[in-house]
Amino acid sequence: CTPPTAPPPRLIEWARRAHWIETQVFDSEEQFRQKVHSCLQSISAKIHSTKAHSSFWNVTYEGNRIVDKSPKKETDIQPFVNCLLSDQMLLSGIEVIPEFQTGAGDVDFVFAAQIKDVGIRKFCAEFKLAHSQNLAEGLWHQLPEYMRTTGATYGAYCVVCFGPEWISPVVKQSGHALDLFLTMVPLEIAQPEHDRIRSFVIDIEKQPTASKRG
Repeated sequence: CTPPTAPPPRLIEWARRAHWIETQVFDSEEQFRQKVHSCLQSISAKIHSTKAHSSFWNVTYEGNRIVDKSPKKETDIQPFVNCLLSDQMLLSGIEVIPEFQTGAGDVDFVFAAQIKDVGIRKFCAEFKLAHSQNLAEGLWHQLPEYMRTTGATYGAYCVVCFGPEWISPVVKQSGHALDLFLTMVPLEIAQPEHDRIRSFVIDIEKQPTASKRG
């Protein structure tokens, strides 16, 4: 079967200019932020409702038996995340730009929207695996720098978690759950942008069926 593919940004821009897609204008940047947050919050639910967990794993089979299973790399899961986001973002008048180039590197996603009486504003989203060695540094330094270089007011730090065995040692050493760890990270090395960054944990671990629950 053909893998899911999100429409390229140039095609979306062309469709808007041809008036095939209505350009929605947000009343405020806060309204834009809330819509992006809503879309990001929906990712885990979409993965579970569509049983799309396998799209995030590298699986090796011998016949019908799984002999090896490991999480895909961040760069490998980004196109699938793009597919999960692009439809609802498109309907909301938000442009999704993956791997947006900045002077500080490539940010995973930049979302752009038209704000009433303001113009185009940007929102940065960086995705990280929960077992990444650079989990804390991405929130401490990387995302704030991306926000500065793109001029984005708001940012989101989206951590993809594959289960308790796939957690960065720095989180385990802290003694905190992943979501609490992400809340506490900005308190250690505070930057002005941290007040405008929200962290999201995206759960990839497949939930047990009712018959397998204790």
